[in-house]
Amino acid sequence: MDNIILSSYTAKRAKDTTISSHIHNTNEFVFYNSCAGYSVIGGQTFEIKPNTFAIIPARVPHYEIHNKEGTLFYTSFYCDDLPLPAGVYDDDFSGNFKNLAHQIWEEFQGNYEEKKLMLSILGQQFLLMLRRKANEPSQQPKDLSFAKRFIEENYHSKIKFIELAENCGYGYDYFRHRFKMIYGVSPQQHLINIRLDTAKKILETSSMNCTETAFSCGFSDSAQFSTMYKKRFGVAPKKDKNQTEQ
Repeated sequence: MDNIILSSYTAKRAKDTTISSHIHNTNEFVFYNSCAGYSVIGGQTFEIKPNTFAIIPARVPHYEIHNKEGTLFYTSFYCDDLPLPAGVYDDDFSGNFKNLAHQIWEEFQGNYEEKKLMLSILGQQFLLMLRRKANEPSQQPKDLSFAKRFIEENYHSKIKFIELAENCGYGYDYFRHRFKMIYGVSPQQHLINIRLDTAKKILETSSMNCTETAFSCGFSDSAQFSTMYKKRFGVAPKKDKNQTEQ
């Protein structure tokens, strides 16, 4: 089919912008130049960051949340059998998808000779690039069980969550959002819960006092430990310790 590419435009997204859930009758190719946030496509959540692009099949509900100001290229296109599943993908090292998105947009803006032929060629090139992308290693969201296990095994140490997010292949904001979506708590809260649960076991089964217990579980402030402990268990750690010893 000649008219693979149907339309193209650019848009600017302000910080803290939410694009509410909607659908289109055509497939979408959205290239994010400098955006950051996340996109939910057909119920699956994907991170948006600079130099990534989304493939959104026709009639699939989707919405976006932008955490910073950025620009994007939007292209609607026709394809009966999408070679690449719905999702957000990284551009290649040469920036070929970015260059193509800009070239398609530029072609639509001008009144060039053989414009229809050029758009047809660009459309064929686009589908070929998608097929090649489909043969690359999977870019589905990474399993965060590594991060959860790392927190549980290193709860007594200072954990740098930004570095942990990067090790999982995510920006910190999206890492925190996705972790909470999967496990019901933020990474920081999961760490606190592990520390408090461990502290309770130590107080109940050892001779260590409250201050020693707090420091052994990674707390740097015994007063803060006491406040958090009481909030979680409904009783101060010292009182809990005394009750255990009776």
